[in-house]
Amino acid sequence: MYAIQPDVTSTTAEVVIDYLLLKQQKLNEKLFLIARSLSETAIDKLVANNIEFIDTNGNIYLNNSAAYIFIRRKHLFQEKSVSNSQISFNNLKVIYVLLKSPDILRASSEELALAAEVTSITVNDTLKKLYKLGYLQRQRDGKYIITRYSKLLERWEMGYAETLRPELLLGTYTPTLRSKFTEVADNLIQKAKENNF
Repeated sequence: MYAIQPDVTSTTAEVVIDYLLLKQQKLNEKLFLIARSLSETAIDKLVANNIEFIDTNGNIYLNNSAAYIFIRRKHLFQEKSVSNSQISFNNLKVIYVLLKSPDILRASSEELALAAEVTSITVNDTLKKLYKLGYLQRQRDGKYIITRYSKLLERWEMGYAETLRPELLLGTYTPTLRSKFTEVADNLIQKAKENNF
């Protein structure tokens, strides 16, 4: 089995590794990472976690019963270049709508923008970015279709972990009067029901 990630940087390496280890555990099978570019830090972290990989710069790490290969090339990769292909908060909102309702790609960009609560410019930029990354295919009429739904879902999950989750985190529970969360959970649920949450 393999997993494809466009770019893995020092900032995204931990999230990618956690994701790959979780997926390996679910599948009970070792995964092979294919990436466009891996930063030096990402390579170190992947090797430390024994995750096999290859990237377009020629970096490769194989460590199994058949072979051991570790080739590390000098990088042309710049951390700043990732921002062009990085999925932003608003891109993730558009991707969510696409995953939820793939048929919305037949609608106008204004309708998609309204559904995702973003501008039409953001919709068009997101569609172009997803097309360049290989998640969408352009049709004769200029519209798009999703070609790799499961890979797009995986990318959304990664983006959620990288971008959305920190934005959505409101705070954490701190116990008062030495009470545990489980002791107040029933009260919270009751209050939520009373207020229609």
